[in-house]
Amino acid sequence: MGKEDDAEQEISLTIEETNRLRISMGLKPLVVDGPATSSEQTAEDNYAKYKEDLEAKREGQAVLERIERAKNKAATARKLTGATLGDASDDEDASGDALAWVEKQKQKDEEKKRKRQKAKEAALAKQKARELEELDESVVEGGGVGSGSGGKGKGGRKGGKEAGSAGGDGLDLGGLKVDHSIEDVAESGEVILTLKDAGVLDDDNGDILQNVSLAEAEKTRENLENKRKKVAYDVYNDSEFHTGNKSSILSQYDEPSKKSSFALSSTGTIEISEEERKKKMSEGLREGAQKLEYEKMGEVRDYYTQEEMVAFRKPKKKKRVRKERTRLEDLDAVEEGGGRDHG
Repeated sequence: MGKEDDAEQEISLTIEETNRLRISMGLKPLVVDGPATSSEQTAEDNYAKYKEDLEAKREGQAVLERIERAKNKAATARKLTGATLGDASDDEDASGDALAWVEKQKQKDEEKKRKRQKAKEAALAKQKARELEELDESVVEGGGVGSGSGGKGKGGRKGGKEAGSAGGDGLDLGGLKVDHSIEDVAESGEVILTLKDAGVLDDDNGDILQNVSLAEAEKTRENLENKRKKVAYDVYNDSEFHTGNKSSILSQYDEPSKKSSFALSSTGTIEISEEERKKKMSEGLREGAQKLEYEKMGEVRDYYTQEEMVAFRKPKKKKRVRKERTRLEDLDAVEEGGGRDHG
């Protein structure tokens, strides 16, 4: 019993007592680490948790990549399903005849054309029915299509309806304005005038007549003129010395030219305003003005041509014979003073 108690005492020795005993026996003392501080323990715990989170994230990313690859593989498999180029498709015969396939394609194209034609005819029929309804409404509300010059209801403002003639229908065309110049109408000969499209509230200018072809031609000329104005100023362009309309240096900023138009009288004849009359007179004067243009690159000759001789020849001036008028009173004065002595 005493030996067992000694053994228990040896086992219950502290580390310091054990080290003293080991040193006395010639052994190395035991190395004891110091107690870990709370901050170091927290840092170790945080690092271990970070490594666990990083590993979990890596595993989750790997799972997502495997799922994405599986989706792509399934989509590719769906695209590749069906007949290949070597197999006969549903549109071909089992024998794979190319001629039969071409015939079927032609039939499909014809079927598509028929469907488009039917849709177009249906749209035109609806548009025609709508126009007829509008025409009926204009007749009921306005008492006739374009009757007189005051048909400003639905019938008077709808474009595309012919204006008619002054003599045949007995319409009063007084005050109607034609949106073209007299020269354009005269050059075109017989033209069909229709009411110009305008807004419902745009009643300031009244009814305006126009021709579709002439309107498109004027629009084309206007576009070409605007395109010409966009060109930069050319110092070698001498068009500013020509007579007539001259282009300024910054012509792209010029005000748009006033559009030519004329009005109709009550009988359908043309009324030329004072402004138009002055314009025609100025154009006539410009045409009669002397031109100073010459051919810059012309060949120099030592003789005059027949045309130059005619232009160079000066007409002879006729001497005017002054006839003295003798009045009867002057003759009487001469007779009375003839007998007087001037000495």
